[in-house]
Amino acid sequence: MLVSPSLPSAYDIGSGAAEPLRFLGFITVSGYQGSVLPAFVTGIITAKFEKWLRRHVPDAIDLIVTPFITLLVGIMIALFALGPILHSLESVVLIVVENLLNLPMGIGGLLYGSFGQLLGIFGIHHILNFLEISMLANDGWNYLNPIGTCGNVAQAGAVLAVAIKATSNKTKQVAFPSCLSALLGITEPAVFGVNLKLVTPFVCSMIGGGVGGFLSSLLHLRATGMSITGIPGTLLYLNEQLPFYILTNIVAFAVSFVLTWIIWKEIDNRTVAAKNTKGKNSEMAVENTTASEKADPVIYAPVSGEVVALSEIPDKTFASGILGDGVGIHPSNGKVVAPFDGIISATTETSHAIGVTGENGAELLIHIGVDTVAMQGKGFKTLVKDGQKVVKGQNLIEFDIDEIKKAGYPDTVAILVGNTSDFAAVKRLDSGKVTAGDELLSIE
Repeated sequence: MLVSPSLPSAYDIGSGAAEPLRFLGFITVSGYQGSVLPAFVTGIITAKFEKWLRRHVPDAIDLIVTPFITLLVGIMIALFALGPILHSLESVVLIVVENLLNLPMGIGGLLYGSFGQLLGIFGIHHILNFLEISMLANDGWNYLNPIGTCGNVAQAGAVLAVAIKATSNKTKQVAFPSCLSALLGITEPAVFGVNLKLVTPFVCSMIGGGVGGFLSSLLHLRATGMSITGIPGTLLYLNEQLPFYILTNIVAFAVSFVLTWIIWKEIDNRTVAAKNTKGKNSEMAVENTTASEKADPVIYAPVSGEVVALSEIPDKTFASGILGDGVGIHPSNGKVVAPFDGIISATTETSHAIGVTGENGAELLIHIGVDTVAMQGKGFKTLVKDGQKVVKGQNLIEFDIDEIKKAGYPDTVAILVGNTSDFAAVKRLDSGKVTAGDELLSIE
């Protein structure tokens, strides 16, 4: 909707070929090509509005009324409020970055090389294309590219250090290919898959990018084009600058790699595994790294009922084991209890699922029913909160089995070890009927 051809294009308005639409004499409306924040924020606000609306619209007319009102309100908010405001904010970002590049003694390169990577988290870096086009149009050189490249290559250095140092096979499987993609200019796998989640590697990559950017500014590096970085970016420096381009990127990579290798510890990975508690459980996560070997390796049944194999859960995502190994239980009552001593690592607004991280290192997902998120919390009640310490057998959730069946959803409770790859094996200890608190699974 924000880039609808019914609206005058942002590119046409920028070149003077078109005028924006005007409402009430002061609100200007145009397309948002090349803009990210308006869509990003509108999506968040509209999603929350839709959830609120579904709780107030009768089920009989929900299918027709809710989508229409949601989109109508989203359009109004985006075009007349969020769009103009956030587009102005993006313009401020452009001005700030442009002024940074003009700072003397490499300071601009240091600052943008370090903090420019934060823009990529929200996708705001795409708006800098306008600045690069302007630079190329003015004198044929792109002064932003070499600094931004150092940030990308620094992400590769940090994620490679994690890949080599990590003991988790799951982390290695993500980190090694992410390093290659970052060197080719695609940093999203490294940033969102590894570095940002572990925090420390991302900070180290900011430092490495800053050092590389500082050196790029001192050497007055400038590209002959745009849109490619890293190894493919060498095509923009096929002149006397090529050795210096390679040097700055090696420095950025090396600084980021060495700092991550020295500072980041595997304990960070343990902490992040339970990070959904918004930091409240970090102390316990640290303790778990030393206590897990002594902790009880048994996972006890969180609900009473009939045990079924993972493959028999009527949901392909659970049954395939993508979310982890485990079992299902056809519940005989509507109570979920803690399967071990641990901490609540995640709750949901709809109370249909909960995450518990145990002292034994297991990250357990307990999901009540299949597709029950659509029930919007009806028939479910969470009795604990994120970050709360719990003991084995403590009540976590109450749910209404009849309400689930009435809504037409299977009531099978999935019990999954989310970090299965961290263990040699996850074994089922019991089958048939179980009572909450009976031995169910063990981890090795």
